[in-house]
Amino acid sequence: MIKINLLPYPEELKKAKANIEFVIFFASVFVLCIVFFLFQRSKSTFLDSLKGEIANLNANIDRLKDVETLHTSIVAERDKVKARLDAINAVTKVKKNPIRHIDEITTIIPSGVWITKFTLYGNDVAMDCKSISYYDVSNYFNNIKDSKYFEIDKFPSISEEERAGDKPVYMFSIAFKAQGLSIEEPEKPSQDNSAEKKKTPPQEGKKS
Repeated sequence: MIKINLLPYPEELKKAKANIEFVIFFASVFVLCIVFFLFQRSKSTFLDSLKGEIANLNANIDRLKDVETLHTSIVAERDKVKARLDAINAVTKVKKNPIRHIDEITTIIPSGVWITKFTLYGNDVAMDCKSISYYDVSNYFNNIKDSKYFEIDKFPSISEEERAGDKPVYMFSIAFKAQGLSIEEPEKPSQDNSAEKKKTPPQEGKKS
């Protein structure tokens, strides 16, 4: 009886093993490629969605900036209108009569002092003056301080500006507040509320 060796040869076993390893290697590479492709695709999708959200946020920020600019302009216009209305109301409702105060200024001013500029804003009085004597400046300050129409605290600073012959001419600015400015309400036109009575002709009675 002839004996048959059913076991494969060592070379064939090596080839089969190499083929199996080769198939496993390429299968692993294929799986890795698929995984890498899916990862890149998901990453790209995530980045695209993130870019879209950033674009939406930037658009919302731009809209908010426009709203803020509009709000600022509206507030500015409102303040302008309010200031105009306040000025109109101040002019139409009351008026100040500074005649007594101006008369007081011209009365108490020394002969050696003359005014070069006069400003009255509200109750604040400011004047630029010149004088040929320190004594007259001090005298004018004391006269203003003693007047019942004015209130002054700070003594003016004096500087020599020019000379009139052999005498120096001093320049100084003086500021103080006017007290008790008379507020006069505008005269309202008198309205005659009495209505004219309509005359009706007398009715004649019926004769019987």
